[in-house]
Amino acid sequence: MILWGTGGHDRLDGSGDSDQILGVAGHDTLNGGSADDTIDGGTGNDVLSGGDGHDAMEGGTGHDRLDGGGGTDVLIGSTGNDTLNGGDGEDYLCAGFDGDRVMTNWGVDQLDGGAGLDTAVLFRGAATASIRFDLRDTSLTQYLDNGTGVVRVESVSLFSGRGADILTGGVRSDTFFGGAGNDTLDGWHEGDLLIGEAGNDLILGGNGDDRLAGGLGHDSLTGGTQNDTLSGDTGEDVLTGGAGDDVIDGGSGLDTAVYSGNKADYDIFRIDDGVVLRDLRPNGDGTDTLVLVDRLAFADGTVTMAHMLSRGRAPVAQSDVVTVSEDGVGKVNVLANDRDDDGDALSVVSVTSANPNLSLAFSRTGQVTVTPGVAYQALGAGQSVVTAADVVVRDPYGNTSHSTLSVTITGANDAPTAVNDVYTIGEDGVLTGIDVTLNDHDPDANAHLFVFGLNVGSTLGAVTILDDGTLSYDPGRAFQYLAAGETATDSFTYELSDGFGGHATASITVNIVGTDEPVGGHGEHVMAQTAYTAGWDMVIYG
Repeated sequence: MILWGTGGHDRLDGSGDSDQILGVAGHDTLNGGSADDTIDGGTGNDVLSGGDGHDAMEGGTGHDRLDGGGGTDVLIGSTGNDTLNGGDGEDYLCAGFDGDRVMTNWGVDQLDGGAGLDTAVLFRGAATASIRFDLRDTSLTQYLDNGTGVVRVESVSLFSGRGADILTGGVRSDTFFGGAGNDTLDGWHEGDLLIGEAGNDLILGGNGDDRLAGGLGHDSLTGGTQNDTLSGDTGEDVLTGGAGDDVIDGGSGLDTAVYSGNKADYDIFRIDDGVVLRDLRPNGDGTDTLVLVDRLAFADGTVTMAHMLSRGRAPVAQSDVVTVSEDGVGKVNVLANDRDDDGDALSVVSVTSANPNLSLAFSRTGQVTVTPGVAYQALGAGQSVVTAADVVVRDPYGNTSHSTLSVTITGANDAPTAVNDVYTIGEDGVLTGIDVTLNDHDPDANAHLFVFGLNVGSTLGAVTILDDGTLSYDPGRAFQYLAAGETATDSFTYELSDGFGGHATASITVNIVGTDEPVGGHGEHVMAQTAYTAGWDMVIYG
């Protein structure tokens, strides 16, 4: 339905369907109601209410109030001092625009986005004073140079004038045109469109995939954390892509692209329409495409693009592996799987490891020798550990690349060492619980030492391997001839095993001391041995 006002002060209410309401002249009150309405206040100081639905409202001439209500609405203030309230929904609020014509002299408007995610379009191309505008906290009213206020709006398109403006975006995508003057434009968050236009501008993309253009003047552009597009346009510009894969176009003038690393950290090569500069560091500056950039500024100095291109591309070093026994020497050629896309010969400049138990030697031609230290002798058969070394290769132009050499060290069984023992006992005594392995040792951490066998061919006493692996020795009646204080010697050998095929032998010497016959006969008196070492005698008298 189309509702027309008169030349007077009219009140027009929509039908509930999608209406077109035209106030024409006078101070009108126009209510769209539900559904999607189009409302035009015409001349006069009008009050326009969209109600529910997706409404399009224009205040026209005069000081108008526009309330979007529910739904996604478009509110255009046009001329006069207007108040725009988006209400619920994602609304589009425009101040300083009349149809297809940008207004150069519009009134003092108040824009309130209300609930939802709202967008305001602000035209201040005629502004001569500087504008300070910051959307990071949408609950704070931001004012333009003419007093227009904006609050609860999450995204703006702001076209500024001739002042030195400082414009900061919010959590959604924003568009800033700085106009004339030395402006600071900061997108802050999301993907923004930031154009400095005239003047020497500072433009910061922040987070998101941003598009930055300097326009006229000597500008400084910084992309931020994502994949940005930077255009210096005219003038001598400084362009910093930052993290992400950026497109940097210097435009006319002597332009410089800035990078955080040293020259050796980057690979460079030509493509049809420019140059690709790739950061070889993880989490560095990414891979950028450069067009019409004259100089490159690195942490270790600034060079011309021509100088950087003369270096060629960096080599590509691949990871290598080598396996070596704890007793052996491992060898590998770390250049065998590396490549250089320029066809240059590569050389090894360093092979280093933080592991102090790894000995490394290398030749420039790529041969690396790995020798495990004594600490790895503790590895037993079937055991292994993995350690690593860092390899640096270089081409003739000083371009370098890093790779990792993974070293697997395998264990081998080492023979145990058996140590001789000496014990002393009385002629009527018995040694039992003898643990001859207490002073034996094995370099392998997983070794289990035990007595594997005995050689008692010339032994006068009786030697037995007990169930718990210890030994017992009984001189029996062989030394009853000894007088008190008189001594004799008996001996036997044992074979030690580590449980993995390693063996060793040692001898046991037993000193027998004669004693007087005790009152009451020849009973046996036993003392359990708990620890014996070579050279330590224990005397047991019967």
